[in-house]
Amino acid sequence: VVADNDAIVYVWDGLTGQLIISMDHSVYLWNVAISPNAKLVASGDDNGVIKLWDAKTGENIHSFTHLGTIWSLAFSPDSTVLASGSLAETVRIWNVSDSKEFDYLTDVLVNSITFSPDGKLLAIGTNDKIILWDIIAKKAIKTFVFDLRGGEGLSGIQGVLFSPDGKMLAAADADNIAMVWDIASGKKLSTIVGQGTIIRMSEGTLAFSPDSKVIATGNDNGDVIFWDVLADKELQTIGSQTCIPLDLIFGTSGNIFEIACQNGTIQFWGIS
Repeated sequence: VVADNDAIVYVWDGLTGQLIISMDHSVYLWNVAISPNAKLVASGDDNGVIKLWDAKTGENIHSFTHLGTIWSLAFSPDSTVLASGSLAETVRIWNVSDSKEFDYLTDVLVNSITFSPDGKLLAIGTNDKIILWDIIAKKAIKTFVFDLRGGEGLSGIQGVLFSPDGKMLAAADADNIAMVWDIASGKKLSTIVGQGTIIRMSEGTLAFSPDSKVIATGNDNGDVIFWDVLADKELQTIGSQTCIPLDLIFGTSGNIFEIACQNGTIQFWGIS
């Protein structure tokens, strides 16, 4: 799922490359998300309105109101919960079925949010740390500090992501520095220093391989770099200057890699 500068949301078939449906949100969008079951799309706008769409018919099912520009959106793995983060320094957590809010966090400068694979935790990336929020207990249970180098024109953590096995948490800043932690122990496992500047696009700035052994980062040079998570070692670089990567996705097999580009195109790569 992608959105353009005219607030049109497009849903594409990831296998065939065919357009499935498009929806007009009407107000400038900063973030879109598709549910893991591929049935729902959420779009968040400049005015703090979140619209929930049927991914096949394009019907607007629900609308939520969240104060401030919607900066980040994330569905839970079972597609029943939607989290939203705004520039008003708030995070709201919603039941998808009835659009009712069941949790609300304040005084949180939100850059990126994402759910753990089991749906029990929400990672909230701020300027200099990642907060782990327990969805059931409704409280913070752990904080990971990000050692920032400082970005020019951008600041803070640009993306957070759990590994598919749920054991690691990764974050990247504007200067293309990525850090990976072991969640259970809180120990930092690796610090990856790339080139260029990471483009802010929620958790899309990072991607884990299905086996959790490789992480991909994208930068404004048009590069996507694959790294060995534990060895801090660069494995492979793909991409081109015609495609500034905004979103990175591994296929389920790990052999196909998808790049959503700033110019509105989507590229599919075969990787080894």
